[in-house]
Amino acid sequence: MRVAVVGGGLAGLSAAMDLSCDFDVDLYESRPRLGGALGSVERDGYHVERFYHHLFRGDGVLLRLIEGLGLDDRLDWRIGTTSFYVNGEVHPLNTPIEILRYPHLSLVDKARLALFVRSCRGGGHERYDDVPAPRFIKNELGDSVYDSFFRPLLRSKFGDNAGRVSAAWVRGRAYVRSHRTYRGEVLGYLRGGFQSLVEGMRREVETRGGSIHTESPVAAVEGTGDSVEVEVAGDTGLFDAAVMTCAPPAMERVLAGFESDVKYQGVCCMLAAADEPLLDDTYWLNLTGSHPFGAVIQHTNLVQVEDYGEHLFYLVSYNQSQGDGNLVDPVDEVAHRFLAGVDEMFPGAPDVNWWTISRGMDAAPVYETGYLEKIVPPRLGDGVYAAGMFSRENYPERSMDGSIRAGLRAAGALRSDLND
Repeated sequence: MRVAVVGGGLAGLSAAMDLSCDFDVDLYESRPRLGGALGSVERDGYHVERFYHHLFRGDGVLLRLIEGLGLDDRLDWRIGTTSFYVNGEVHPLNTPIEILRYPHLSLVDKARLALFVRSCRGGGHERYDDVPAPRFIKNELGDSVYDSFFRPLLRSKFGDNAGRVSAAWVRGRAYVRSHRTYRGEVLGYLRGGFQSLVEGMRREVETRGGSIHTESPVAAVEGTGDSVEVEVAGDTGLFDAAVMTCAPPAMERVLAGFESDVKYQGVCCMLAAADEPLLDDTYWLNLTGSHPFGAVIQHTNLVQVEDYGEHLFYLVSYNQSQGDGNLVDPVDEVAHRFLAGVDEMFPGAPDVNWWTISRGMDAAPVYETGYLEKIVPPRLGDGVYAAGMFSRENYPERSMDGSIRAGLRAAGALRSDLND
């Protein structure tokens, strides 16, 4: 039996790993490198992700995969410190003392926020799928908590769609990020980069008999009931089944008859290096006010700088349309805009040694109200299956673990159908 897997991100690689044990699997990836959103750039002596990444204590499937690939000795658990940038000042929000000293929330607000985070650990987030996040936060926590804390987060993450985001996403994000110590959030990273995870999965697929084709964009997929036709580079191959792992907007362009109501947003992310850190003690800096980007992530405040020999940071902006200049302007113009924003925020910021910009329109779903009814199922019919950030496993917040579970679920659905 022949199976085509479209897309070489975590969902596609996990589906291909599972299925290549028993079937003839061909995985097609349009880019030169595998990994999708987890893809890396190569510098002198190291790899680093094009977009910021880390994992969480609760990522059980991902952690078992890392162990199974023999990479657990590279797994490093660190404290990811968080701060807020408000009116030109950086306010750490990690230890109890730092939180108590934060001047933009009252003691009552801080107590409400702490109780809210604790309540999210109980799950049940889907009950809030139809509730707009702004209304929910104001009702539960008050206007000041929304204005000072949540509104900047929603705006930086979802832009003009912030008002339509579901309260389920807010609760889910609080749940995912609730593994904390008194010093901050516990986050994991593979020393040497997640490229080792991607390469380990690639080796497993090929060891089990699967074939991987990079720089092979799929132009069309059509299930006929008896077979699935997959067109690549002008040639059409016949398969018994196909697993689609590209984003729904891309899937609509290549999969005959497929339509989805899941909205996706774009991202523009600068990765830059300097001899000195941009942020002293903060890994993740949330921003209030108007800036060219929505967050600053000092990668080497989570990962040991000795692994790179220079300090690395990300500047990230999520966008909702191609009308956003960060998605369509020449990269030199975007870089100038971003670095000018850094200089304005941090006078005396270190000189940048090098930078690279990665961007795309299909970066992540917009978790708007009613999202549960729009989730793409693992079975699309006529021998076609689906897995990715749009799957149930990535609701109400996406993660590497969720994408791996989605790929395995689609593979399981395919196997189950064969056995019926």
